[in-house]
Amino acid sequence: MDVDSYINEDIKALKSIDIDKINKIASLIIKTIENHGKIIAFGNGGSAADADHLTAELNGHFIRSRMALPAISLSNVSVITAISNDYGYENVFSRQIEAVCNDNDLVIGITTSGKSINIINALKKAADKRAFTIAMTGSKYEILKNICDEIISVNSDKTPVIQDVHQAIIHIISYIIDEHF
Repeated sequence: MDVDSYINEDIKALKSIDIDKINKIASLIIKTIENHGKIIAFGNGGSAADADHLTAELNGHFIRSRMALPAISLSNVSVITAISNDYGYENVFSRQIEAVCNDNDLVIGITTSGKSINIINALKKAADKRAFTIAMTGSKYEILKNICDEIISVNSDKTPVIQDVHQAIIHIISYIIDEHF
């Protein structure tokens, strides 16, 4: 893929995002926080960075200064390696969900492929704990639709494009939340 094709694919994917769904997710995050819940986010690789990015925007702020909001990313390398060593990488996030998730929390699992077993296991564990579950993914989310309360999908199967659009979605959600609080 050349640079022009890459940019055009990003633009096409950005234009296809469901802004009503993004508004709904932002409203759910606001409602969770107002009901004294927290936002828990996680992912692998670049999606882990996206989870960190989202929680940084909530703990800090996006554009305007406001109160800090309760959000955590499950990306602590010591925790990840300890759980991976003792329980297997497929349980690296579900074990953390077991430890920190409550029924008034909102959990966001980020997986570009829609098939990451550690993300799926954690979303299942969060659902078992009656937390509200959201998956951010690409165009392949068949497994996730039976697990999650909501899915934000990007109309692409190319990881870099999906991640570019996930960042835009995170910024839109952060903007809406900044405006509310």
